[in-house]
Amino acid sequence: MKPKFYRNGGAVSAEGLKAVSDFLRNDILAGQTLLVNALLANGGSSERPSFCWDDVANAYAVPEHVIVAESLDDDGNTVFQLEVGEFIQSFHETEEDARQASLDYEEPRDIFEWWLVSDWLADKLYRADEPVLRNAYGTWWGRTTTGQDLHIDHVIVGIAAQHGVIDAENLEGAA
Repeated sequence: MKPKFYRNGGAVSAEGLKAVSDFLRNDILAGQTLLVNALLANGGSSERPSFCWDDVANAYAVPEHVIVAESLDDDGNTVFQLEVGEFIQSFHETEEDARQASLDYEEPRDIFEWWLVSDWLADKLYRADEPVLRNAYGTWWGRTTTGQDLHIDHVIVGIAAQHGVIDAENLEGAA
């Protein structure tokens, strides 16, 4: 039986926390925030390529107040509208067109920590829309939350639940 991550009342269970920790023991390798930030600030040159923000996947996100909503036009045809806050910005024939237009509103994500991770975990994090930096020197997860243990992070807990490590019941907000 898989351990539950949360006990009744919402407290994290010791069994669930241990299961997540054991699951990722070989995939979260080291915290390297100062190193990666310094290397990103330094950039690189054509002769000596280094760390570059262009190599960070999922470094930008569309804010929550920018949404794509389905509606009907005056003739009863389905259209997709791009809403920014309370205002409709544009109408599109397809949802894909509206989502593409929403990219104009992307903002850089706040990355608080950089963790050296395995390629396997980086793939899972990338699919969870987390920032991931890959280059010739390694693979890092740009964590957009801070202040809690990694094994309680909603993205990590979600990945563990997807792989059947813990009972996924009551994992509201997990990736």
